[in-house]
Amino acid sequence: MDCIAVCLLVFCVFLASLFADIRVDTLSTEGRALLAFKEAVHDPQGVLGDWNASYSSPCNWTGIWCHPASKNVISIDLAGKDLMGNLVPELGNLLKLHRLFLHYNNFFGDVPQELTNCKRMRTLSLHHNNLSGSIPPGLSNLTSLQVLYFQNNNFSGSIPRTLGNMKNLRTLDLSYNFLSGQIPSETGKLINLVNLNLSYNQLSGQVPTDVLSKFHSESFIGNIQLCGGVGFPACASPSDNIFARKAGAPSKESSSKGSSHHLSTLAIAGICIGAFLLFKALCLLTLLRRWSKPHIPKEIDLGSGGKLVVFQGGTSTSSSRDLLRRIRKLERKDVIGEGGYGVVYKLIQKNAQVLAIKKLKHTIESVRGFEAEVETLGTIKHRNLVKLLGYCTSPTVKLLIYEFVSNGTLEQLLYGQGSDIKPVEWSVRHGIALGVARGLSYLHHDCDPRIIHRDISSSNILLDENSEAHITDFGLAKILDTYDTHVTASVAGTFGYIAPEYAEGGKATDKVDVYSFGVLLLELLSRKRPSEGGDSEDIGLAAWARRQHESGKGATVIEKYLRLTAPWEELQTVLLVALSCVSHKPDDRPSMKQVVECLEMDDLHLSSIAVPIMESTDVEKDASVVPIFEVKDVLPQ
Repeated sequence: MDCIAVCLLVFCVFLASLFADIRVDTLSTEGRALLAFKEAVHDPQGVLGDWNASYSSPCNWTGIWCHPASKNVISIDLAGKDLMGNLVPELGNLLKLHRLFLHYNNFFGDVPQELTNCKRMRTLSLHHNNLSGSIPPGLSNLTSLQVLYFQNNNFSGSIPRTLGNMKNLRTLDLSYNFLSGQIPSETGKLINLVNLNLSYNQLSGQVPTDVLSKFHSESFIGNIQLCGGVGFPACASPSDNIFARKAGAPSKESSSKGSSHHLSTLAIAGICIGAFLLFKALCLLTLLRRWSKPHIPKEIDLGSGGKLVVFQGGTSTSSSRDLLRRIRKLERKDVIGEGGYGVVYKLIQKNAQVLAIKKLKHTIESVRGFEAEVETLGTIKHRNLVKLLGYCTSPTVKLLIYEFVSNGTLEQLLYGQGSDIKPVEWSVRHGIALGVARGLSYLHHDCDPRIIHRDISSSNILLDENSEAHITDFGLAKILDTYDTHVTASVAGTFGYIAPEYAEGGKATDKVDVYSFGVLLLELLSRKRPSEGGDSEDIGLAAWARRQHESGKGATVIEKYLRLTAPWEELQTVLLVALSCVSHKPDDRPSMKQVVECLEMDDLHLSSIAVPIMESTDVEKDASVVPIFEVKDVLPQ
């Protein structure tokens, strides 16, 4: 019997290992590529915690978006997640990938050549990392690429001439690197290129005429060896260079006479340098003996001091000194969020008041200008805007002090973590939409001058314990544009929410925010992310919703849970408002004041606005037949 029991145990172990192997093998090639990426990075925040082989598909992993029909990975968004490591060659196995957002992290090393296998790539955003090496010439294989952000890295070598083959490229930003050599003339042949930034590199030679004629000189500043064109010195002619070489060349006679003197000078210099290095080594050894503990970098280093300003009624802290002390003691475990503008920490004061401290990532050169702008933002009070309570400046860091909003973000509410997705009632969603609309309307119509947010997204909407919406980060885009001399010309905003005219280099107007709000409304209605577009890989949420409506299938945009539980007339009205907000032409979009008036209607019925051709019950019976309604009559005049 003992022998039989042992055999059964061995057999069970064998079966368990067999099924485990099968489960791992069922993970797609894309899933295995992403796991290889995870293995190569350090993830202090645990962002990639749900990336594991227990899933047959990576589509529910954090930061991953898949095509709803084919289940191929089409978008990766891990921007600002404090990830550190190399970019692995396996990323090249994501053959259907359209968008890769890895900016504001700590990736280092070369960009793998295999990444050029992703022929469907449209946006490649790797800016603000520590990537090095040369720019892969094979990027020219990405013929669908429209946006390339490589700024603020350590790339060196020349700009590949093959980039001139990327005919669909609209934005190219290679600023703040160590690129050298000449600007390829092929750059001027990119007929769709509207945004170019090559500033602050080590480029030299004449700026090609075709390039200068299309772009302002600010696209090339910080390259002191460039010549030709407005803002640059004239290029020397070849004859001038020959003359300069002849005039500066020493004769053989003078060279031989000075050789002995030159050698003696070198000997003396060598002795002096050796003595200096010996002295420095002794000093270093002395300091090492005194240091009993290794130096641990602080999360927030205020240097020798910092200026703390708390607005009236902002915080009830016992003293500024106590608040500064607590700010200095913040650790990595206190981080509650991170995005394009900076890292956010949770700080608990002595009296139990909770604050949110945002450490800006950008370098602010004009301290006075920055302080004046922030103090103006501190005067803005509205129940749907996160309160700015104060700020702290030092030579090394700039901090903003906000009220703490306790219930997470709208993004977390809608999408949860992994499979942890709970139903969200229509009353909650409508209340959030109305709160955001009121906050934006206040910024647009009641502030002088008006404030354009430029980065409305579900991650920038905070929720309190009553699920009331609070808009954060308002006013920051303008401050960083004005006072950060190192900020590049890339468009502010989050992918999927950016209005088309703004993405193409247009001016930021209030209609840019209206478009973003329309996308947010569609999120609330559909529970789809902005990058999701039904059964098409080439379309986002806004364009897909418009297409569904125009083909008479508007109801399919609305989540089935809402169609079963919420008043149908209200859903139709809000859908119409959303579609009006995401109109392609800015002039066709309503103002936020009009949007608020519409969303505030007591019963939100459509009797005076638009009449559906069937009842909601019919929609559930036959999803292929849906109400038809007009957008143009929805909004009050």
